Amino acid sequence: MTPDPRARPDELLEHRYRDEPPARTMAFLFRRERGNLIVAAAFFLIKSSPAVLMPVATARIIDALPRPDPLPVIGAVGLGMTLLVILNVPTNFGYVRFLTRATRTVENRLRFAVVRRVQHLSLGGAQAWSPGALQSKVLRDAEAVEGLTRVLFESGLGALLAIATAVISTALRSPVFLLFFLLTVPVAALLIRSMRAALDARNSAFRVELEQMTARVG
Repeated sequence: MTPDPRARPDELLEHRYRDEPPARTMAFLFRRERGNLIVAAAFFLIKSSPAVLMPVATARIIDALPRPDPLPVIGAVGLGMTLLVILNVPTNFGYVRFLTRATRTVENRLRFAVVRRVQHLSLGGAQAWSPGALQSKVLRDAEAVEGLTRVLFESGLGALLAIATAVISTALRSPVFLLFFLLTVPVAALLIRSMRAALDARNSAFRVELEQMTARVG
């Protein structure tokens, strides 16, 4: 895969990444792939909906059983879930296709940018880099961005879909229990915020150790 001809080769090198929030960095890297990411997200929501909606569908069927004629409700719910399950295979194919297209393009551009920066270094600066460290920069760092994107889609979108389904279902059936979400969400946000500094420090230390080990091996 060749770099995107529409992109300036040096724009990834000129951007200031240090002290930038990770979300803003990811938005900068994938700003030319928003269309593919949006389509991939749509396919992901459709393919994941059966697992999330199954408890809601089961509850509807249980509520319909005591009625004099529960067959229409059971049939409608069963038909809807069957259609969603049938759509799982093509939507999963579309999700993987568009997400891979976006991540591979960004991964290729990152590698191209790193190689270009190494070519611009002076002879002394280039010699200061060991082959192992260069391999870590060109291969593993770009793969880490791709892996993070997949984790965000698999875990992040899945969690958002499950939370949205739970909140909507609770609001329709028992709005009083929405107070539970109002209390737990701020607590979870504070917990994540308190752990972020320690996680960043450990990740940075692990990254340095990995680069040093790769440099020695290389």
